[in-house]
Amino acid sequence: FGSGATKHFSPSNLEKAVFRYANLYGAKFKGAILKGVDFSYADLTGADFRDADLTGAKLEGAILHEAQFEGAMLDK
Repeated sequence: FGSGATKHFSPSNLEKAVFRYANLYGAKFKGAILKGVDFSYADLTGADFRDADLTGAKLEGAILHEAQFEGAMLDK
């Protein structure tokens, strides 16, 4: 994913997708189904995950600065 254009994934079913090391700066995932998605080491700065289902998502090493998670389902 290149820089510049905003990436819109809402609402989408991206279950078990792999976004390792991806540049997803400012991406829109509002209301998306993201169960088991691998966001390891991705740049998710300013990403919108409001009301998304992130159950089982991998966020190890991801950059989450200013990302929005209001209403999102996350593992404890």
